[in-house]
This record gives sequence, structure tokens and C-alpha cells, in this order.
Amino acid sequence: MLGFWSIRAWTDVIAQRFSPSEMNPLNINPLRDAVDALIDFDRVRACTDVEIFISATNVWTGKVAIFKRQELTADHLLASACLPTVFQAVEIDGVPYWDGGYMGNPALFPLFHETMTDDILLVQIHPLERRQTPRTVSEVHNRLNEITFNGNLLRELRAVAFVKRLIEEGKLSPDEYKNHMHRIDASAELDDYEASSKRKAEWDFFVQLRDAGRWAAQSWLAAHYGAIGVCGTLDVQSAFHDAGHHPPAHAFTRSRSLADVAREPGRRAPRSAITRTADKACCGCAAFRWAAACRGHRLGIRPLVL
Repeated sequence: MLGFWSIRAWTDVIAQRFSPSEMNPLNINPLRDAVDALIDFDRVRACTDVEIFISATNVWTGKVAIFKRQELTADHLLASACLPTVFQAVEIDGVPYWDGGYMGNPALFPLFHETMTDDILLVQIHPLERRQTPRTVSEVHNRLNEITFNGNLLRELRAVAFVKRLIEEGKLSPDEYKNHMHRIDASAELDDYEASSKRKAEWDFFVQLRDAGRWAAQSWLAAHYGAIGVCGTLDVQSAFHDAGHHPPAHAFTRSRSLADVAREPGRRAPRSAITRTADKACCGCAAFRWAAACRGHRLGIRPLVL
């Protein structure tokens, strides 16, 4: 009978019965050695070309913590990726932290408050929608994880939509608020991958994700490059709006398109263009995010890839 049980099935059973503290009392984490070996944190902290914000969840308070470039260490990265069913909480200055996705996946507010750019590029890897009803325990658990990790992003998008509507109604100044939201959506490329695939560590799988990220970035640039610095390309309302529910007509105002901008006196919509693919090799789900985000960084926009 045991032959029918895969290694992943055994891992799931053990994870439900034993905590990481019980299974790994010495808190041995090979990921720490890899992070220390691959990343020069002195150079990261000294680099002023790109701002980095890493989110983690404070286990004691349940609130999101944002760590900035100037303070980053291996502990901050490990905390941001600390799934509580796999790793012991990572302590920073005596405070335990879990994965930042529980409270900000990703957290948008640092880019609104602490950067100068008008454009924010969201590289989204967790599908918002799946058109199959989960049946098995594993499927239910996977979909519940996706919904949980997307929940805080949807709440922030609602706030963005509210501010955008006030700007369009003339109640807020567009000069004081960022108004250009963009998104590279991975749904079409990653629909075939279950949430549990994040545990896969095979090199071929990493290469698939990297290539999918590059393809998604090229497609987005081909369609929307001309909008960068001009107008947003993400329909924020539809991003969080349930297709089965229809709000009243006055609830939202229409977002400006490139055609709208082109019709303004003295304005022309810029032409679309594509830059060459960045030669970056990455691993895990970060392969998709990094491959897509590298292209955005070359264009002078600050992508959000936490």
C-alpha cells in the first residue's frame, strides 16, 4: 500500500501532524546557506539605483512589516519566504516573522509612499481565478492558499480604485497621487501549475518558469510599452470585481486609454517598442517574476516583485 504514496503525499501528511519546530528542532535551513553564498548584501544595501521593499508578517501582531534596502540581510529574505508549515519562524531583533504573503502579496503601499516614479508594475504569479472547483483535500488546500495570498492584494487594489475615481472626479490632484498601474498577469502561463508546485526544486522546472516569465514580459511590452509614463494599463476595477456581481453604473468611471490621451491637445500616444530579453537565470516562482521584472527595470519603471 505504501507504494501508492508519493513523497509529496507523505510530506503533506507529516506537515499536518508535526510543526517545523517538532520536525526540525535544530532549525537547519539549507536555504540560508544558498542565500548567503549567492547574494552580497553589502552591495545590495549600498546600491541606490533601485529601491527594494521586502514584506514579512509579524507573528505576534499579525501585521505586515516592510524591510527596506538599507537594512536587508539574509534573515529578511528568509522571513519573507517563511511558510509556517515548512520553516520555523525567522526571528529579527527578537521578533518572529512568517511569509509576507499573508498580509501583503505584494504590499503596494511602499511604492506609493516612498518612490518617485508614477508607474507601478505588478508582476502577479498567483492566479486570481480558477474555473475548476476543487474536490480533493489537496486541491482545496491549494486553492485556499491562493485565495488567502490574493486577499490583501485585492483590498489594496480596491483602495487604488477608490483614489483613482476621486482623481477622475476632480476631488484629488493627479499630481499628488500615482495613477499609472500596470500588471503582467501570469494566469495564462501558470494555470496548469498547482499552488503546491512551489515545492518543486528541479532545474527544468525553474527554466520553464523563467521562459514563461520572459514570454509574458515580451507580450506585455508589445501591447503596452507606449503607455509607460502616460497612463495606466491595468483596469483596477475589473481586477478585483467579481464577474457575477454588477455594480451600479455610477460606481466607477472609465479609465483613460491611449486613444483618450492621444486626443488631448498637444499630446500624442508614444509608439510601442520591445527591448531585448534580459539574460537572467533564476529559480522557483521567482524565475517568472524576475524574468518579467528585469524587462521593466530596463525601461526605467520600478517593478513590484516581492
